[in-house]
Amino acid sequence: MSALARIFRQSLARRMLLVQLATSMATYLACSGVILLFVLGYVDRDADRSLDNYAHVMLEARDPSGASNRIVRQALDLHGFMSTDARAVMRFRLQDGSGKVLAQTEDPPLAQPGWRLLRLSDTQGDRSVVAAINEGWLRDIWLRGGVTLAFRFGLAMLLLLPLVVMATVLLTRLGLRPLSSLVEVIGARSPGNLVPLQIEQPLAELHPLVSELNRLIGALEQAQAQERKFFQDAAHELLTPLSAIQAQAHVLSAAESVETRERAKADLHAGLLRAAKMIRQLLMVARIQSTDTQPRLVQNDLADLVANRISAAASRAFEKHIELSLQAPASCMVDCDYDLMTTLIDNLLDNGIKYVPERGNIALTLRRHKDAVWLVVSDDGPGIPEHYRHQVFERFFRVPGNSESGSGLGLAIVQRIAELHGASVELRQRQPQGLMVCLRLAASRRSEATSRATHAADAYEFAPERTCRA
Repeated sequence: MSALARIFRQSLARRMLLVQLATSMATYLACSGVILLFVLGYVDRDADRSLDNYAHVMLEARDPSGASNRIVRQALDLHGFMSTDARAVMRFRLQDGSGKVLAQTEDPPLAQPGWRLLRLSDTQGDRSVVAAINEGWLRDIWLRGGVTLAFRFGLAMLLLLPLVVMATVLLTRLGLRPLSSLVEVIGARSPGNLVPLQIEQPLAELHPLVSELNRLIGALEQAQAQERKFFQDAAHELLTPLSAIQAQAHVLSAAESVETRERAKADLHAGLLRAAKMIRQLLMVARIQSTDTQPRLVQNDLADLVANRISAAASRAFEKHIELSLQAPASCMVDCDYDLMTTLIDNLLDNGIKYVPERGNIALTLRRHKDAVWLVVSDDGPGIPEHYRHQVFERFFRVPGNSESGSGLGLAIVQRIAELHGASVELRQRQPQGLMVCLRLAASRRSEATSRATHAADAYEFAPERTCRA
């Protein structure tokens, strides 16, 4: 059965043929049912009519017995029941006005199951007749006729079946010809041809398919354009640290004094670190931009994760005398990918440490509000002008006039990781000066019951706080 279903699933023409055959079968069964219902409904009316005619003939006949035999025999011959005993079909009893029996069948008409009786009298009341007809015999006649009619109808459909099959196959091929033409047009295109399909007056049924194909082609063209731009920008951005490394290597090879050599070594090492960081960021961008990337969402304590990343960044912040602080509840559970969330927090801290001036402050606040968790990173650095706050999430974009070295990938990585987690990230102005990066995450579903028990409905509330500074 499964093999037959697989065969019909593999061909639209076969499927349409199967539908046509199923429709024909359903039509035959429905018509046969209607015929049988009509027959059963007509039996009662025919019994009354036949019984009334029989009774009138017996009442008016000069030889009732002969008339009865003639009527019954004609009925039996007409319907092919020649071997049937006449006594099992119709019966009568004719009486005069005094009740004397004038004539009757060998078996008198009696009220018994399966027989229908009718009593008639003439206008003067001189004669009366009691007639009976076998309802089962009459029902057999009509059922036999109905079955014969249904059989003939089915035989006619069976004879027409080859024509139906041929017509179905022909009409299917004719109907699918525009689709075959579309397949030929697509097959004739080169892999690099991403021009939208131009079909003259496409059929209404094909219009959605052509529209979706053109939408897909447009998306592929846009993806290829973004990929080309990414490689161009990546090559351009890598050229700067590599050129610096080449220059420092030349200085190192030509240095005559120990001081010059040591300074060249330090600059060469810093250039290598910048190049390595950019390569890691490029690999991260390529990874998270892939459509196959799916975060491994596991319940994690975001408060612990943020505290650990602050500890890892403490040494870099100490070099610029920057104070790092964290205000968070003792525990804050979220469903997230641990590695991707680590990368997100590291990028926010790296950006803060890079752009905040010496002896500045970077404050991280972790809060739960209703069913969301907010991570806010605020600093007292130069901030970002409002008209650039959407552009900084683009890859390789850097705010004009920025003197700090960088790749312009940090916030693009942050936004993409947030999107993979179903989160949102927003940049706001910190008063009186600085920047606030606000990340909104969904709270872990497994901790919602605890959250509702410990937090007010419309206000921020904290569990026992953890506060740390670096």
